[in-house]
Amino acid sequence: MGLVELELELKEKLEFIIFNLDSPLPNYELEAGWLEETRQRWHNNFENILESLMSHEPLPDASIPRAMDFDGVTGGVLFELGAEISALLRQHSTLL
Repeated sequence: MGLVELELELKEKLEFIIFNLDSPLPNYELEAGWLEETRQRWHNNFENILESLMSHEPLPDASIPRAMDFDGVTGGVLFELGAEISALLRQHSTLL
């Protein structure tokens, strides 16, 4: 996958997770450890990453699942999506 395709996929996943974090979370996400505080924090984190991507600023190379786990989130769809975003961020750093 080239840089342009990777950035497009990353943008789509970031927009999707931001959209989902804009609303109250379903019970299965709450059962996975999400709290209102963590929902807001991760919403802001993903918005910041998207802003950096769109303005061609350096992107973080961090383990999102590990950070979510530290926040008490241990599973669910959003956790898995965070893992996918994390993998794309790592790939992005290798293509620059």
